[in-house]
Amino acid sequence: MKSISLIPETGSIAKTLTTTLLTFGLLGSNIILHAQPFTLGQMTSCYQYYVPMSDTTYLATDVCMPILSSDWVVQDLTFQGVPLNPLTIAKQGQQIFWFPEQSNPWQLPAVLTRTPYGKYKLHSQHQLVTIMGYMSVIQDVRGRYKSGGVYLPMYSDNWDKTPYVPSGWYHPLDLTGGDANKHQDGYETILYIADSLQWHYIDTFNYPEYMKISNGKIAMVGPSALGNTQFMAAATKPTPYLRALMPIVASTEQWIMGNMNGMFREGLINSWLGKAFVDYQWTVGPADVKDTIHTLNDFPAPYNISPVAVWQKAVDFWAVDNNVHEPWSFARAVIDVSKAPISPDSSRYEYLDLPIYNVNGWWDIYNYAQLQAWLLTRKHSDTARFFQKLIIGPWAHHTIGKTTTGDMTYPENVYDPLGPDFTSDNPNIPRLLGAEPMQWFRQWLGTPHFVLLPNPEWQLATTYLGQNIYVMVPADTYSIAYHEFINFLNGVGPLDSLPIRIKGAELLGYDSNTIYYIDISPTGNSVFGDTLGIVLDSNQVNFDERAPDGIPAGRFYIAGPDDNSGGNWWLVADTFPPPYITNYKLYLHPNDSAFLVPPKDSATLVFYTDPKNPIYTIGGPNLRIRVPDSSRRSQGQMLMNDPQWEHLTYHSDTTLPNGDVYKRMLVFTTPPITDSVTIIGFPTVEFWAGGFPVDNVLTDSFDMDFIVRIIDVYPDGREYYVFEGAVNGRAREYARLFAEDHPFADTAKYSNLAANRLYHFKFRTFPIGYTFGSGHRIKVVITGSNHPLYQSNPHVPLESGEFFRVSPSQMDTATYIFRGTPVKARPAVQYIHIDPGMPASITLPALGTPTIPDPYISSVQQTRQDQDNIFVFVKDGYIFLNTLNSNGIWQLYSVDGALLQSLNILPGTKTVIRCPTSSLLMWKLITDRQIEQSGKVICR
Repeated sequence: MKSISLIPETGSIAKTLTTTLLTFGLLGSNIILHAQPFTLGQMTSCYQYYVPMSDTTYLATDVCMPILSSDWVVQDLTFQGVPLNPLTIAKQGQQIFWFPEQSNPWQLPAVLTRTPYGKYKLHSQHQLVTIMGYMSVIQDVRGRYKSGGVYLPMYSDNWDKTPYVPSGWYHPLDLTGGDANKHQDGYETILYIADSLQWHYIDTFNYPEYMKISNGKIAMVGPSALGNTQFMAAATKPTPYLRALMPIVASTEQWIMGNMNGMFREGLINSWLGKAFVDYQWTVGPADVKDTIHTLNDFPAPYNISPVAVWQKAVDFWAVDNNVHEPWSFARAVIDVSKAPISPDSSRYEYLDLPIYNVNGWWDIYNYAQLQAWLLTRKHSDTARFFQKLIIGPWAHHTIGKTTTGDMTYPENVYDPLGPDFTSDNPNIPRLLGAEPMQWFRQWLGTPHFVLLPNPEWQLATTYLGQNIYVMVPADTYSIAYHEFINFLNGVGPLDSLPIRIKGAELLGYDSNTIYYIDISPTGNSVFGDTLGIVLDSNQVNFDERAPDGIPAGRFYIAGPDDNSGGNWWLVADTFPPPYITNYKLYLHPNDSAFLVPPKDSATLVFYTDPKNPIYTIGGPNLRIRVPDSSRRSQGQMLMNDPQWEHLTYHSDTTLPNGDVYKRMLVFTTPPITDSVTIIGFPTVEFWAGGFPVDNVLTDSFDMDFIVRIIDVYPDGREYYVFEGAVNGRAREYARLFAEDHPFADTAKYSNLAANRLYHFKFRTFPIGYTFGSGHRIKVVITGSNHPLYQSNPHVPLESGEFFRVSPSQMDTATYIFRGTPVKARPAVQYIHIDPGMPASITLPALGTPTIPDPYISSVQQTRQDQDNIFVFVKDGYIFLNTLNSNGIWQLYSVDGALLQSLNILPGTKTVIRCPTSSLLMWKLITDRQIEQSGKVICR
């Protein structure tokens, strides 16, 4: 096989593998063969194609195949103590995997990744994909690195936008005046791979000399922006070729990621687009919107004067232009699948009716958005309804699959779904090849066989007793199961029945026309460097959630403290929140406390917010935000009362020039929890609040934000971030409707606030699964800023549909014109009013009943609410039953209806039983009041 019209990539691709030792019997004695040291790169051949788009722009695309890039030679041979010559068992250019069940076994499935960050950075992915037996395709998106065109972030990767935008409207950085509205680069790339990507085969196997490489099966994979391109390509139009996706920390919904509850995610949007434009190595030259010379002149004036100017306009596109900050903006249809329907009666999510394996974390930037994508694809899927998967672990954007995020290290059961090698820089490849994510591709792309083609050359092996002895190896097509070949390479499996022919040994009884078969024993040496002796089997994971052993739809890690007081286990559910949660309100009290009962007293609690000196972000769903000393990323569960930054972000007061002292935040804390409290879902914040600006300009019209952070206070005094929610005052009506799942929430208009007037706020926080341990306390912290996660609110009124984008360093000079009056950023006094008739609360979606002492009755009088429910979950091979207030009989059945176990249940008890089998089981509870509940658990 040869390549044609291909441009080879330069440079080595892989890490060196250890020497393989092969031993087999030949000529009545032993010949010991040491394979020449080789790399995964030498088992892979890579070429660069330029894939044409419909507007004749070419996108640079690496295509790597499991084709030897050098001869496979064995050397250091001995026979009867005599050194032998090296033998070639496979020639350069030979494909080493095939699919013999296909009409053309040489055509390959493809795994596609589209990236704005440089395809050259993903060479290790090529190696992994090709050792799986697939074609690896990685493409620079339009306008990046070696691809032609102009980079408009996530704009050219999706559907034709002309039906969704006003006539004559186009991206502000589009020099063509609207041609980019028609770009569908991801979709067109898929069609090209399937229909037009060709390879030049030597006409040996009675196949056409020029042949399509693809067998018509394509999957996509990648994190973050590389995941977004998957959703966008799939949502453009359905194809018979795209079989599955694996988006990691990505979503179909981009607007809510940057604008949840009206809060502009400054630290996310600014840093991501800033790196894309400011850090890029622009070249110098005239404008040409299709070539691969990427110059600032490809963008329209006045944005082409510097990378910073382009960056700032790109941020404006996400925050300012076309009313995009508000939920009703038409511009959402160019980035959100939900806002770009196929027709008035059908959703573009119907195009996403294909298997999707989502991976995310509670503290990822896309945690809410990808969760929404999963729920919507499950809602609209038909044929792929039971193959929509979601895993949410205790992770942030940069820590997927790892045990440590932020300042917390979780138990190793974090690895359970993905395996410990999923995101490792030095993976154990045999273990990784058997892991669930790799099995996902096996499910939809198939499993190849290893193949060696006949090598017709007689190779001089040695001269024995004056006679030249030649070997032909292999003497016939040699094919074995994929897992057998991997086990052989790993030194733990044999290579049976390798066909050879021998010439020159006729006097020893060998016929040169006869094929002999050699059994090669396991070598004990791994070419992958595996020291664990992992044996790969042929078993295939069943991803159909309906099957008894099927992978469930959703798996959610219930994170918890590091003191073994609760949490840190996986919960299985087919929706979110799980149907068996109960909502409890945690009420804020005037004395800085919090309880499960509303307050009996009234108070107005005041704090001060200075937009020039905002509260600094510590912990949470961040991208590139770092702690104040820049020592590490500020992601996930950070230690909030770390003395290095507590004075900057936490429990600090401020003194005004007139000597007045104000709190910068309100803090409410529960008493120690009697038993652990587990929550999973969307907590909701509700209160009545007001405020006023601290100046004499437009005092009757302004804006403000409220940020609510939930902290876990340990018995030893440590305080760790758990989750948060935030709301912009102008977006209060939208936030309330959104929290209530109102179908017309996105039509709500933002409106300014009047000074010294109480407003009703109700808003949804980020989703979370967490256990507050026994003896811990829940702390609620309310502030008016959390920067740079969110833009620091300048507290100025805005015209309808507009947004004033400004940073703290600009607030002394930046001016906004409101109804003809110039206004600059100013501090604000904010307050929350707490009253028995207008309580402030946080609704906690709880498993079971929270046990927080009541401030108004003694501990002896504490009672649980009279409800008939039971919480059932599986952990470490045991079934846990938490019951509330009814006697009853709990029964466990197999899927065929056989009764496996029956237990008498008492109210308020916890029962633990060992899983009787490893499969899907059904349970039923019949209470003493004849109220029946049922459900299912998956024991494993």
